[in-house]
Amino acid sequence: MIDDQIFSSFGGMVIYSNVIVNKSFDFALEIINIYKALVFNKEFILSKQLLRSGTSIGANIKEAIKGYTKTEFLYKMNRKLMKANTGWNLLYNLKF
Repeated sequence: MIDDQIFSSFGGMVIYSNVIVNKSFDFALEIINIYKALVFNKEFILSKQLLRSGTSIGANIKEAIKGYTKTEFLYKMNRKLMKANTGWNLLYNLKF
């Protein structure tokens, strides 16, 4: 099993020492800020799509990390990358 090495627990949240997990968390925080700005500017449809796709990346990565073999991990990460492209396309369409 590919190890995701739990670094510590903070207030019920598990913090991982995995760089990819940490970067996806930071990305989700940025997406939430963009979502708030879009809602403030009355853009509701694309903002919800962006929020869903941008914040699901971290969960998808953690699921891929749970793969039992390197092949399974790579397959799952590749599938998650295709889903993440949806978020990038939305950002591009919003001209951010």
